[in-house]
Amino acid sequence: MFERWIDIVAMCTGLPMSAPACRPFWENVMYASAALGLLLAGWAIWKFIDYRLKYAAALRAQAERERVADPETMKQHTWVEPADIAADVTDPHLAQKIRDELEQRRRQNLRG
Repeated sequence: MFERWIDIVAMCTGLPMSAPACRPFWENVMYASAALGLLLAGWAIWKFIDYRLKYAAALRAQAERERVADPETMKQHTWVEPADIAADVTDPHLAQKIRDELEQRRRQNLRG
């Protein structure tokens, strides 16, 4: 069967496309080429649409990240460190230990 196909391909590539014996072969080649072209065009259109959808989603996400809340809302979510957390501790040794630890953590946070 494969030998027959090879013989037909070899014969029809040497003859003109209008030869009656080669007409079915060239019709099949044209249909296969058209189908392959349509598949490639469909794939390219699909990728273009997919890219545009992802790009639009990325733009929306970027706009949402850049949006800042009004000052009243920001005040509700801002944490202000009290002047002295250790002031409520009655033991002076423990209060000093808490202050030292907080200072050490503050320095670590400043360094990154």
